[in-house]
Amino acid sequence: MRALNAPKAPCWYTAEWHAETMLPETLCREGLRERTSSSAFAARAHEASPSQHDQSRLRQQHVPEPAELPREDRLPLQRQANSSPHPSEKESPPEQDLASYRSRLRAAGQLSLAPPEYEPAESGALEGTSEKMHLREVSGAAFLPRRTPSLLLRASPEPQSLSLLREQQEAMEVMLKAHKQHENAVLTLLTHLELAREEKALREEQLKKRLVVPPPPPPPLVPMRFGRAPKTRCTSPEEAKAARRLFRENLEGDKELIEKFNIPITVETLRCLEGSNWLNDEVINFYLNLLQERNKKQLENGENVCRCYFFSTFFYAKLSGASGSEEAAYNYEGVRRWTKRQKVDLFSKDLIFIPLHLGHLHWTLGVIDMRQGRESIRFFDSLNGKHKPLAERLRRYLRDEHEDKKGFSLDKERTWYAKANGEPEEGAPQQENGFDCGVFLCQMAECIADGRAFDFQQKDIKNIRLKMALDIVRGEIDL
Repeated sequence: MRALNAPKAPCWYTAEWHAETMLPETLCREGLRERTSSSAFAARAHEASPSQHDQSRLRQQHVPEPAELPREDRLPLQRQANSSPHPSEKESPPEQDLASYRSRLRAAGQLSLAPPEYEPAESGALEGTSEKMHLREVSGAAFLPRRTPSLLLRASPEPQSLSLLREQQEAMEVMLKAHKQHENAVLTLLTHLELAREEKALREEQLKKRLVVPPPPPPPLVPMRFGRAPKTRCTSPEEAKAARRLFRENLEGDKELIEKFNIPITVETLRCLEGSNWLNDEVINFYLNLLQERNKKQLENGENVCRCYFFSTFFYAKLSGASGSEEAAYNYEGVRRWTKRQKVDLFSKDLIFIPLHLGHLHWTLGVIDMRQGRESIRFFDSLNGKHKPLAERLRRYLRDEHEDKKGFSLDKERTWYAKANGEPEEGAPQQENGFDCGVFLCQMAECIADGRAFDFQQKDIKNIRLKMALDIVRGEIDL
C-alpha cells in the first residue's frame, strides 16, 4: 500500500472540484441510476465507456488511496480502480484518452456539472457524447436528461438539503413571529376586557349609590311631645327647707327612712344626694323604680306616653361579666332569667332604659327604642363620651333575648340603628364637674320617659338633688 505521506500526483477528480458544483453526490448517483434504468440508455453508456487502453493509462497515473480522500471522493476512485483492463483494446495517447474519459464520466453523471476549461478537441468530443446521451447541456444547472423530469433541480448554488433546512428555519421563524403577535393580541384583549369589567362594576356601584338611598336615622328621642311645660324644681321654700333638714339633723346613719321595691333607704344612703357626693346604686335604682311606677300610672290614666322599662344598675354589670368596662366580655347567661323573674316582655315595650356604670367611675344612660321603624340604640352622656362597644353588646343582647324568649331569631330587616363610633346624642345636658353624673342620668331618664325636652342645666343640679331626696323619702314622683 502506498505511504500516506507520499506526494500526491495531480488528479483530475478532487474533493475541492466536486464541492464547486454545489450538488450532492447522492443526487448524481440517483440521476445515474435513473438514467441507466432503461436499456437504451445502458447501450449508449456502454458505447461511451472507456476502452482497455484508457483504463490501463489511468491506472499508471497516481491515484490516491481511498483512505486519503474524503468520503464523497472515494466512490468514483474505487470504481476506477476496480475496472479490469481488456487486452484486446489499443492504447491511445494519454492526453486524448484522459479528456475523452472525463467527458464520458461527466456525461454519465459521475463527475461534477462544473468542468474545468477544455481544449477545443476535448470540447468537441464532449459535445458529441452529449448528443449521443440526449442531454440538454453539458455544463450548468440545466445538465439533466430530457426524459427525467423528476430530477429537475433549482438553479441555486446551495445543496438541496441545506436549502430545505433554511426554508424550514425561515418558516419556523415566521410561525414564531405570528404566534408571538397572536399572543400579544390576546393579552391586550384580556387587559381591555378586565378594564371594561372593572369600569362596569364601578358604574353599577355608583348607580346603586344613587338609586338606593340609605334610610334616614330615626327622629330624635326627645322631645317626643311638644307643648309640655317643664317642671319646676323645689319652687316652695318649705320643700327646700324640709329637704335640707334631712341632711342636717343628727339622725342615726342606719335609720331606715323608707323601704320600697325591696330597696331600703337609710339616712346614710340618702346623704349621697347632699353636696358633691357620688350617687350610689341604691339611690339610682330607687329613683328609676319611681319612674317606672309613674309611667305605669300615666298609662293607666290614658296619657300619651311611651311604655317604658327601667333596668337595674346591676343588669349591665352581669351582662359584661361584672366588670362594667366597655371592653368587657359578653355573658348572656348571667342575665338570661332577668326578664323572666320580672315578668317583663321587652319586645312589647317602647323604650328600654339601661343605666351604665363605666369603669365604676362614670354614669351614663343607654336607651333602646323598640318602636317599629324607629329601632335604635342611643346614649345620653353628660361628658359626651363615645360608646361603640356598648352598642354592639346591647344589640347582641336583643338578638339572644328574642331567640331565648320567642324561640326564633329576629328578622334580618329589623336592626337597631346606632350612631357611628358610638357617639352620644346631641342636646344632652353636660356636667361641669366630676361628681354629678349620677344626677344627670336620673334627670335625663325622667325627661325622656315623661316625653319632655331636657329642661335642666348644671346650675339646676343643687336644687334637683334636694327634689330627688324629697321624692325618695315620700316614695313617689309627681305626675
